[in-house]
Amino acid sequence: MRLALLEFLSYTLPFHAPFRTANGVLTQRTGWLVRVADVEGLGGLGEIAPLPEFGTETLPQAELALREWGRALETAELPETPAQMDEWLDSKVPRGSDCPTARAGVEQALLVLLAQRRGVSLGELFTPAPAPRVAVNATLSASAPEEAARQAQTAVSRGYGTLKVKVGVGGQREDDSRLKAVRAAVAPHIKVRADANGAWNFAQALEILNSWKELGLEYVEQPLPQGQEAEMIRLGQCSPIPLAADESATTWNGAQRVLEQSGVALLILKPLALGGLWRAWSLAHRAHLAGLGVVVTTLLEGSVGRTGALHLASALRGDPRLQSPGMEPPACGLATGELLAQDFLEAPELPFQGGLMRPHAPGLGISEIKIPSR
Repeated sequence: MRLALLEFLSYTLPFHAPFRTANGVLTQRTGWLVRVADVEGLGGLGEIAPLPEFGTETLPQAELALREWGRALETAELPETPAQMDEWLDSKVPRGSDCPTARAGVEQALLVLLAQRRGVSLGELFTPAPAPRVAVNATLSASAPEEAARQAQTAVSRGYGTLKVKVGVGGQREDDSRLKAVRAAVAPHIKVRADANGAWNFAQALEILNSWKELGLEYVEQPLPQGQEAEMIRLGQCSPIPLAADESATTWNGAQRVLEQSGVALLILKPLALGGLWRAWSLAHRAHLAGLGVVVTTLLEGSVGRTGALHLASALRGDPRLQSPGMEPPACGLATGELLAQDFLEAPELPFQGGLMRPHAPGLGISEIKIPSR
């Protein structure tokens, strides 16, 4: 397989409102779309959206990597399987591992093209029968307890069964009030998870987790900063609430350490931050063998990258090797498109009854994109 077209198209996508995390405030997402095509006119799309606040490369670093990818892909004979594509990408641009979102965007575009050539959807490259629907969580953006409670009730009325609350942004009192307001606003069967983005030290985390043990939280995501694997193990051993690793598992090497040392119950997989869909797929299988659950989430990218992550999540849910009898997989964090005021699709697919339907058309399953310029 050889490419007849390779384009990197810059974009900017603004948020409806500033999105606050313990790592900072985001007002927009800026990056590139990757568009490839073969001599027969079949094409593929990928998305590159660096987020250095989360530990990825910067925009200038990604741009340098794109030039290297462009040179490597101009005359290359490309592999015909996802696993071979993964190896080829590393062999041709070794520094691509230091620029994970650039690598992920290029990989997705090539895999989508490969799926087009086979006449199957992107998810079907990974498993023969991906799940038709993936349950997703609603992310509550409000900081005031009363508004967070209203957002929670609205999300439940729209069919969401899992709610995600950002914590660690203000003080513990603010977090307590917001989380308790959300928990009280919805029925007991609605799952509530909290995301701290590494905001606490060990002593703070232990005190806070113990104070929340009566809230029935599904899990608390990344209570400690990235790089504190030993402390995370200790915390996981004494926490009354299950823990999930996010920033600690951002990089391929970081995810390996989490799997080797554990201390958490779940692994958060962001394909864009990990360097691609195949890497996330491989980590999910390793996590299952280690007894950990996985949750596929976005890096707050646009609809091209989110759709790729949706295909991955549907493939993971359709792979019989990863299913635990009698257990429903946790909801994925793929409904972040509602945070964006502008996107690549005129009408991006919105969650219905708390889930997203996997596109069934060959390749990515979306078309007619528009590219908001910087």
